[in-house]
Amino acid sequence: MIYLHFSLQTSILRLQFGFDFAVSNFVINTCLLIIGLFLLGKEFFIKTVYSTLVLPLYMHFFEFIYKLLTPNGGLLVENSILAILFSSLILGYGIGIVLKQGGTTGGTEV
Repeated sequence: MIYLHFSLQTSILRLQFGFDFAVSNFVINTCLLIIGLFLLGKEFFIKTVYSTLVLPLYMHFFEFIYKLLTPNGGLLVENSILAILFSSLILGYGIGIVLKQGGTTGGTEV
């Protein structure tokens, strides 16, 4: 819900004032992160910054592995329902670990 609101706000800023979507989103999230630093503490801030930086690195790594395994752009599995199911379970497990340790991935959890 919060993410959708920020996307809507950044879209409005782009339409009304010509601001770049990514920059506007970055500024709003940075402001929230700073507020989180003061309200939720230094440990929360460090964990959130760490996970926010590490998540894209892992995403890039797995995309690289996927491209190695499927050089012609094919699918790893034939059943897309199973692919969605297992990828959702893995993602949910990973987010659960982050939240259980008191951190966030920089999204709506902040």
